[in-house]
Amino acid sequence: MTQRHTTHNYAPSKVPTRQLGAAPTPSGLSPVSSSWSSSAIGLPDVLQSYAQNRRSGTLVIYLHQRPHFLGLRNGNIVFLTGNPDGSLLRAMVWTQHLSPQRAQELAAALPTADAAAAREMLDDEIVDVQAVKDALACLVQETFHEAFLVQMPEWDLAPEEPDDDWARVQENIGLSIGIAGLLMELMRSRDEYQSLECPLSDPCDVPIPLRGDACPEDSAQSTIYALCDGHHAAWQVVTDSWLIPSVGRLALAELFADAWLRLASGQEIVALADHYRDNGAQQMAIGLYRRALAMGLEHPRAQFDVAVLLAQDGEHSEAAQAFMVAAAQLETSTPDQAIVAYQHACELGHEQRHCLQRIAVLNHQRGDNAAARDALWALVDVLEEEGEFADALRACNDLNRLDTDRIRVLSRQGDLAQRAGDYQKALLAWDQLQNLLLDCEDEETIARVNSRILAIDPGRCATALQHAKHLQSVADNASAAEVIRAALAAAGSQIDHDLAIACHELLAEVDANDAENRRWLARSYRDREDRKGALSQLSILLRTHEETGNHQGLLDTLRELVDLDPLQVDSVRRLADLYGEQGRMDAAVDVWRRAMDAALAKGDAHLALQFGDEAATHYPLAVPLRLLLVKSANRHGDTEIAVEHCLAAARLARLSGKKSLARQCLQQVLPVVSEQLPVHAELLELLSDAPAKEQAAALANASEGALKSGNFGLALRWAQQWQEAATDGDLQPRQRLLEAYLRLGDHLQAQATCETLADDMVAANRRQEACRLLSSMVERYPRSPNLLTMLARVQRELRLKREAVQTLQRLIALLQQESRNKEAKALLIELEHLSGDADLAQRIRGQLERGEVVQV
Repeated sequence: MTQRHTTHNYAPSKVPTRQLGAAPTPSGLSPVSSSWSSSAIGLPDVLQSYAQNRRSGTLVIYLHQRPHFLGLRNGNIVFLTGNPDGSLLRAMVWTQHLSPQRAQELAAALPTADAAAAREMLDDEIVDVQAVKDALACLVQETFHEAFLVQMPEWDLAPEEPDDDWARVQENIGLSIGIAGLLMELMRSRDEYQSLECPLSDPCDVPIPLRGDACPEDSAQSTIYALCDGHHAAWQVVTDSWLIPSVGRLALAELFADAWLRLASGQEIVALADHYRDNGAQQMAIGLYRRALAMGLEHPRAQFDVAVLLAQDGEHSEAAQAFMVAAAQLETSTPDQAIVAYQHACELGHEQRHCLQRIAVLNHQRGDNAAARDALWALVDVLEEEGEFADALRACNDLNRLDTDRIRVLSRQGDLAQRAGDYQKALLAWDQLQNLLLDCEDEETIARVNSRILAIDPGRCATALQHAKHLQSVADNASAAEVIRAALAAAGSQIDHDLAIACHELLAEVDANDAENRRWLARSYRDREDRKGALSQLSILLRTHEETGNHQGLLDTLRELVDLDPLQVDSVRRLADLYGEQGRMDAAVDVWRRAMDAALAKGDAHLALQFGDEAATHYPLAVPLRLLLVKSANRHGDTEIAVEHCLAAARLARLSGKKSLARQCLQQVLPVVSEQLPVHAELLELLSDAPAKEQAAALANASEGALKSGNFGLALRWAQQWQEAATDGDLQPRQRLLEAYLRLGDHLQAQATCETLADDMVAANRRQEACRLLSSMVERYPRSPNLLTMLARVQRELRLKREAVQTLQRLIALLQQESRNKEAKALLIELEHLSGDADLAQRIRGQLERGEVVQV
């Protein structure tokens, strides 16, 4: 691995070559950072080491922004490459083997490359080998002289020799330059040069004569001074003198030291640069402009001019930097030209963001909002291309202050915010844009805005609906359906129901085969009591399933149709048939049952009977159908049919060994045919082995039905059986028994049953009921001493003193009529005690003793 070493950094301006090329002139070298520390080895030390140790190798020396390969053999230099083509002819002039005129002639006739030119001159015997060696030795010496005196170059150890024809030519002619002698001469020249106080620091410094036509005595100085006319740079003077460059530089330095020359000022150099520029000498103008500006001259126009020239010369990077400096200097004095400078820098791709920002600001300050807007739009484009979406968004926001098209700004803001990941700002921009476009007739623009909104917030169903309608209008039904489905899924339950229905309706238009969507619509129509709409959707869905042969879908849709309208005979029949084909008899029967229930609920018992009759032909053993037929017949007034089906249902259940089901059949139908005694009798027979409690309930219903139907004897028998099956403390059986005796006209049994019932009521602490019962029975049987006695006792216990006194008086009067005076007198004590009226008791006693009728 090679390493680059540096001993000194010096970077003068670029200098153009002229005609024969390669004179080693004080031209530039851009410094390259060293991989060594501050104690890095310098090139002279390296060469000294090679000389002392008689080492061989190849060094790479970086001079004039190009590599020079230096070949070393046993401590001697055998080749040097890297100088510009034409350097050999110039060096032969320096060594006086050729005149300048002859060199110019040969340059026109010979090949450009030094290797080819050397071969041809030797082959044609234009020069001999020694002349070439002398020229090469001078060229090597001048190359190192420039390197050591003006700029200490960087160097590397070359891993291998270069594949260079010029190097081979030099070795073949036997070039061999001792390093030690070369270094000594270089050190002497350096010391001599550095002893002079030379103000030259750049090849483009311009020497100006101070002594007019006077002429220095030294021939070299005289030659140099004659060329210093204030219109040529230092490097031109040295080159045009055809002196050995080191001699020319030394002469120039001595002229400055002896005050024969002075340096041109920055303004003078700018004037000279303007002259060269106007005459098409771009390279000269560039060098001079650079020098003037490097001297610290603040000259915005010169800065701008050199930038233009650099751009024309292809030095885009340096030109852009120069434009930036010029623009910054021109902002306060000439803002229009500053804008132009920023535009040039921007076109060259240099700091485009800053350039466009300044262009926008300057144009706004000068009142040109249109140009400011253009600059900001360009800035937005640049930032977007660089992926700086947040900065682009901020730049876009600045456009609002410049009366920019609001629609365009909002559209761009939405795009940028979305790409920056700021979805809240993006939505805000799209929403504002959507509002601005309310009256817009450009459907494509509206559609683009809607699509961007939905990309961020797909749950905006109103926007999705509008966008889907647009897609439908351009025959893109698949995309329209996708938009609607995404919106509905994202919105969930938060969507307004009317809006949801509108979305589903459009979805049904763009995708007629979406069965789930049609079911949703049907349910929604049903919830809104739009039965017609629901039936329409389900009917369409039904046809779709029929066409596609979707058996399960057909079944599900028929089920929903029947749920929605159980009175649709065709749907009921088809659904029941499908269930029957699947062997699902219970489900089929249930379909008919619901149809019958719906008919009954509507008040159409006749239709219910029709449903039931048709169902019974298919499912004659279906007990639930029989029960509904009972209900329907009863509603229709066909009691006999009701009883017939009721008994048939019970028999069917009984025959199938389902006594419990048979009982249930009868129990369910009894509320409808409660006065049909055969039904009660059948049920009681089925309950013969049932628990007493269940039997008691059936007997209660049966006895009640018998009473209502006028069969009092059967009512009495069932009431007696109820009494036997009832639990202790249950008074209802005896009440029913009392009612049966009364209906039969068995007064003695009725009174006896009443007495027992009243005693049971008192025992159960139900004296109020006992009082009401006895009062009603006394009204029915006013000449029953037992009932009056019991009534008086109950009234006394209820503290109804007045009523009890009246009842006792009635009882005493009744006993008197039956000639039971002794018993009547015995009651006077109780009467006096209860009423607290001794006169009343004494009066009644007197009436009893005198045989007078007791007055109640």
